[in-house]
Amino acid sequence: MTLAVVKNNALKYEDEVVYRKRSSMIECIHEFNQATGKRIRTTYFDYFDDKKVKSIEEYDQETGKRVKSTNFVLFKSVHEYDPITGKKIKTTNFDIRNDKRITSVHEYNQEFGNISRVLIYRTDGRSISMVKEYNPETEQIVRCINYKRNSSAISSISNYEIKDDRTIKTTFYYNPLTKNLTTRPVSKKDEQHDDVNPVREIDKAKMEKLIDNLFRDKLTFSSLSL
Repeated sequence: MTLAVVKNNALKYEDEVVYRKRSSMIECIHEFNQATGKRIRTTYFDYFDDKKVKSIEEYDQETGKRVKSTNFVLFKSVHEYDPITGKKIKTTNFDIRNDKRITSVHEYNQEFGNISRVLIYRTDGRSISMVKEYNPETEQIVRCINYKRNSSAISSISNYEIKDDRTIKTTFYYNPLTKNLTTRPVSKKDEQHDDVNPVREIDKAKMEKLIDNLFRDKLTFSSLSL
């Protein structure tokens, strides 16, 4: 790779342009803080079209570590990093057709570096449809929370009991009422499930019978009133 300097007499620290090896196409451009001379941003360009931005890396002025990375390949995704440790904190993914509409957010545990929570958004890019919580050490899912459409109220909670890398028990709760609950990590108080009720055995039996009639092609209007 060859290195060229963008000449600009107004700049104390001029941008550095890196060209591809044996090519006139730009690979990346480094930008610097005009007061300190420290790198603040690097912009990478598409291999086949150096007018098209592939990704942007941003750096902390104190530690020099990367704090943000924005990727534009296939779909937009923004990765955030701890300015001290450099470990990833969060990744926000956007819709492939609309780079302002969020599809999901992945949060990372700082001790193990693995995903601890995933927030899945509805097509409006604002309201949360589902939250999945993971054991950050084993990366296994431990809880799944579903939310009512056009509401922040919980519709159901599934808890998963894991043993020897296998799910040995799944407990499902549902909330028949719409309540104003806020979207946040589940606390000790939430684990009591005061706002949701376990599915009754009689309701499960009715549902199983309805499904059985449907697949046996025996569904009638009387079945719907079970």
